[in-house]
Amino acid sequence: MFDVFKTVEFKRALKFYIEEVKNNSRHFLISMSSAVIWCFLVVLHPYFIKRIVDDGIVANNQQTIVVFISFLIVIGYIRAASIGIRRYFSMSVSFNVEAEIRNSIFGHMQKLAFKYHDKVPTGELMARASSDASQVRLAFAIAPLATANVFLLLILSITLVSISYILGAIVLLSIPLVLWLAGIFASKAMEISLRVKEAEAEMTTEVEEQLGGIRVVKAFGNEIEASDKVESSIGKIYETSIDFLHLRTRFVPMFELIPMIITLIVLLLGGYLALNDLITLGDFIAFTQYVILLIWPLRITAWFLSEIPSSVSAGNRILQLLDEQPSITDNEELDSFPSNGNGSIEFQNVNFSYGNENIFSSWLYR
Repeated sequence: MFDVFKTVEFKRALKFYIEEVKNNSRHFLISMSSAVIWCFLVVLHPYFIKRIVDDGIVANNQQTIVVFISFLIVIGYIRAASIGIRRYFSMSVSFNVEAEIRNSIFGHMQKLAFKYHDKVPTGELMARASSDASQVRLAFAIAPLATANVFLLLILSITLVSISYILGAIVLLSIPLVLWLAGIFASKAMEISLRVKEAEAEMTTEVEEQLGGIRVVKAFGNEIEASDKVESSIGKIYETSIDFLHLRTRFVPMFELIPMIITLIVLLLGGYLALNDLITLGDFIAFTQYVILLIWPLRITAWFLSEIPSSVSAGNRILQLLDEQPSITDNEELDSFPSNGNGSIEFQNVNFSYGNENIFSSWLYR
């Protein structure tokens, strides 16, 4: 089910993401802390509603109503502040990571020899610095939110069971089902996502080559052939994207449907329990609110799992470029320039070859 997490590509990409988190640890921790605070406040909100209903309205205690309404107002402001802080710092981390990746790519490409650029199409390099870097940025943008929602999922599960064992058990049955479907989706989406990225890189390469040589194309009257090549590369993107869309169409509606069915069951069974005084009215209201809150982290978790294959593919494509070793490197043991030199430069025994062809050898130049 979760085979994608066992692959070498996932472990390699995970190590890459962890290194980027370390480079932006301060902002990332602030974002995560704000997300955790938001989780606790979200759980408190239905609890205060329960106290207002049971200890205030039902017990006809106006002071309790005023106190807990005041609490709701205060936590509302704190929730708003925590959301703003979490969004600001998570986006700050994601955009900073994207900028660092692009700078690393451009800096590393300048170190690579000409023969590498002859072998690798320019469009692929452009795709890794654009769409792949943007996919990595998206992963960092939603990581704090997804982590916080997993944490919220655990808190809500414990809270639901504490209110009613029967209702809590019914709701908790939906969680492993959604995660199981999300795991299957992530495993199937890994291969398709990689094909989409490769098709995008191929299209970028084709467009770049045709635009760069547009004068030659027009001079030889090859407009139709050039247009057919671009159209073919665009068609591959369309086909692979449709395959990915078909996969999402099969799974994503299930992520929405299962929580809705559970909500309907809770309303019916919870209403029956409340009418027969097996749970209080406040418990029923709080429980339904907790179930509604549970739908959101389930959606976010499923969405995050569905984005993992694309993020893993993007990370590995970037690492494939950054791990490419330059064929020409400077000798770190070279002597420093003489302090009493006259400024003259001399090259001795210079050899140059391209591919298997020797251009010149034992060249002397002053």
